[in-house]
Amino acid sequence: MKRIAVLFGGMTVAVLALRVLLVPGAPDALESVAGALGFADLAVEEEAWSPFADYETRFFESVWFARLSAGLLGVGLLCGLGVFWGRSLPRSKAG
Repeated sequence: MKRIAVLFGGMTVAVLALRVLLVPGAPDALESVAGALGFADLAVEEEAWSPFADYETRFFESVWFARLSAGLLGVGLLCGLGVFWGRSLPRSKAG
């Protein structure tokens, strides 16, 4: 079981790194839909602080590392929530 977790963790890091390398400035799904439907120019840019603004963390000067770290932190948070939720469910007694 531990090998599978390490394998999936490695694959996740590899996919995130490839995504950051190969598609650095691609718009996300909401920006794509707004552009396709013609209301992207109505967006108002606010100067609100966010730890993951533009899918980047504020820990690194390099855009590549900032995006990769945001992806890894997001995946880590979701996996952690999934593990926490899964362990908090009661076990069923089969048979």
